Amino acid sequence: MNKSMKSLNENIILLYDKWKENYVRKENSIRMRLDNFLSNRKDRHADKYHISEDGKYVDCDESIIIGDSDLINGKFPFPFGKVKGDFGCWSCESLISLEGAPKEVGGDFDCKECNNLTSLKGSPKNISGLMDCSGCKITSLEGAPEKVGGQFECINCPNLTSLKGAPNEVGEDFDCIGCPIISLEGAPEKVGGSFGCYACNLLTSLKGAPKEVGKFFDCTDCSNLISLVGAPKEVGEQFTCDRCENLTSLVGAPEKVGEDFSCCECPNLTSLVGAPKEVGGWFVCRNCKNLKSLEGAPQIVSGDFDCRNCESLTSLEHLT
Repeated sequence: MNKSMKSLNENIILLYDKWKENYVRKENSIRMRLDNFLSNRKDRHADKYHISEDGKYVDCDESIIIGDSDLINGKFPFPFGKVKGDFGCWSCESLISLEGAPKEVGGDFDCKECNNLTSLKGSPKNISGLMDCSGCKITSLEGAPEKVGGQFECINCPNLTSLKGAPNEVGEDFDCIGCPIISLEGAPEKVGGSFGCYACNLLTSLKGAPKEVGKFFDCTDCSNLISLVGAPKEVGEQFTCDRCENLTSLVGAPEKVGEDFSCCECPNLTSLVGAPKEVGGWFVCRNCKNLKSLEGAPQIVSGDFDCRNCESLTSLEHLT
């Protein structure tokens, strides 16, 4: 064997030995932290935890709930890999980061009401069930998974001003109710269930809303909403924009709604121009005190047409 080949082999052996040493040290470190974690919790199901083959993560065969006492310096005690059930760390006052959260969760991932959590960076890449980060002090959804199989909840997050970073696709409902978001830009493109942005008082339009919503779209009580431009072209079940006091027009509303359409108690609506062409259930515009004309009313309404208590309405002309 020539000298260069011998030197190469020696370098390979040295690199392997160094890698093995680091691997063993890391595995031992995770093993110690896992043992402390189980000891502190007095967990009777220690056999459900496993160190991954690469020694980097702890996998779990069942659901797990993390409490404040399990955290180390505001972070998870060790990095999690795959959790086959639910992963819950809700109401952890000292949690400051999702670093070390599972890479994959077979059930729900729940980190709601963690008052010192300001970012979703470190969130699982794959969540089969729900993700709930409601009540956290996040400012955007950067770091959220690209796809969530169940619901995505970010309700009443007092500092959330942007939906940037939201999952591209949500299998069930997406709710950002009561957040100070100024735009729907960044919202999921596809929502299999309902999309709720009601009581978002800084919204002025629906630009950026999902292109597909399988069930309800609800923007009720958005007091500064002046336009429905940006709403999905079609909504599978109901569309509701009740009590939007600055809404002056229905232009931009979905063209087709599978069930009911409601725009009750919108005091600045004067006509129905822009309303859906087809409504599979009821069309409700009652208590719109300045509605003067039914011009623009849907061509097809399969259920009842309700325009009660519209005190400025003097004619049913345009009602087909």
